[in-house]
Amino acid sequence: MKQLFILFTCVSILFIAGCSGKKRPDGMPPTHPTTLTFTQGGTPLEGASITLFAQETANAQWSLSGVTDSKGTVKMQTQGFDGVPEGNFKVTVTKQITEGTAATVESSDLGGSRSAASGDQKSFHLVEKKYRSAISTDLVLEVKPGKNMPPAYDLGPAVREEIIVHRD
Repeated sequence: MKQLFILFTCVSILFIAGCSGKKRPDGMPPTHPTTLTFTQGGTPLEGASITLFAQETANAQWSLSGVTDSKGTVKMQTQGFDGVPEGNFKVTVTKQITEGTAATVESSDLGGSRSAASGDQKSFHLVEKKYRSAISTDLVLEVKPGKNMPPAYDLGPAVREEIIVHRD
């Protein structure tokens, strides 16, 4: 009876372990642990969104991203799975903040209601413009099999560029 219980327990654990994880998408290449670190003026850049853009067509279909922690470090993921496929990538970095208060104004327009934001709320980019686009960034990464931990990327001095929203 004890052996039957142990067998049942082992089978149950294997079943639960096999069913609890997400299924990798078909065709997704093997990934390799990739940890990146970002600083801005020598200070860790926390809360920045990091996106990798594949330079090879085979990897271009996969979403490669992560968000930096309080140490400016991010463990990159592919489609939500740890690691990055082997290859060459352009690295983009974005970070924004919003300050002030927003008020919502309700108005009626031909029987329908519409909301519009007003107030003194402003948003700012905190990373230099060239790093926010795959076209202009000069940050590159080569991912090889095994662990990938390149030297920290320093983005230079902090910026505070207001985001201007044009409303028609």
